[in-house]
Amino acid sequence: MNAAAVDMATELLEMIEGKWMTQAIGVAAELGIADLLASRNRDTAGLAAATGCDHDALDRLMRGLAALGICRQEDDGSYTLTAMGVLLTDEIPGSLRS
Repeated sequence: MNAAAVDMATELLEMIEGKWMTQAIGVAAELGIADLLASRNRDTAGLAAATGCDHDALDRLMRGLAALGICRQEDDGSYTLTAMGVLLTDEIPGSLRS
């Protein structure tokens, strides 16, 4: 691949990754993940039970959200909401959940 093709491939991959990030945030908002984490830390088993989701799929989602800075995985495996993640809760003025 020449340099121009590599640049175009890189640009296209960034666009694809942007869609993946948007989808992950959208799913988290639909499931109310931020609201569930706002009250206390939860592990993926607890989140899966609360949302009715497949545990393995939710585990992948949560790792992705942690990579985006929406939540943080603690040493015990549970997740906690970050300041950015709080913006996805329903209870704050200016919520971006919708």
